[in-house]
Amino acid sequence: MRETIQPIDTTVYTTLDWQVRNLLKTAGLGIARGPVGIGKSYSINRLHDELEAEGVKVILATCAPSTEGSYQAFVKTILAERNVYHTGIVDCMEAFETLIMGNPHGYIPQPSILIVDECQGMRAPVLTMLRQLWDIGDPARLNGKGTAFAMLLCGNNTFLNRSGIVREMDLHPLRDRLTMKVRLDAPDTAELDSIAQSFCPHDANALAELRKYGRKRSNVRAIAQAYRMAGTLSGAAPVSAQNVRDAIKMMEGV
Repeated sequence: MRETIQPIDTTVYTTLDWQVRNLLKTAGLGIARGPVGIGKSYSINRLHDELEAEGVKVILATCAPSTEGSYQAFVKTILAERNVYHTGIVDCMEAFETLIMGNPHGYIPQPSILIVDECQGMRAPVLTMLRQLWDIGDPARLNGKGTAFAMLLCGNNTFLNRSGIVREMDLHPLRDRLTMKVRLDAPDTAELDSIAQSFCPHDANALAELRKYGRKRSNVRAIAQAYRMAGTLSGAAPVSAQNVRDAIKMMEGV
């Protein structure tokens, strides 16, 4: 039986929250990068829900191998997730522009932000298309008239390309447009312990096992995965230390 998990204000979350809110104020363009498994996607999804509740237009997309190199596939996938379908690329681009644009300086302001998660493998055709769309908002940024949108690209420091070679994130076509760049660090021991406690605060022995595993992996995702697996193993009963140990064995190998 899983505990009810309260939102966790990790350093990654608070950093991204600060970055996104400043990007919205300026309709800026930002990049955030960091190691795998530190809670970037968790934070982005939480920010998506919070900002939408505040009336911000948020277009959240997750890049994938099938979309990272083709701007047509990238745009069509985002539109399809919102039940918008066009066969012609011109119609697709017009629909996509309408979707992402906001009116940050209107009588009733409508800020808008495009957030792309897992952006580390994005290639020039997609990045160039995003740059061209972002440039449309320059009059609004300069004199407060017209439509514009903010954009955040978030991803891992490195990734495996299709040839199996480790590459660093390189978003070169956007470099001269960047207004904010953030490096996200892995959590320290104290934060890992705090994250583990947020998952199972009522069983000291289970918490001790989860903390030990969190310190070993230095990874927020590993803590969450171990706890979810332990909750599945426990069934209707509270998560026990043995459940956590069994979950870790299953994940790590005996």
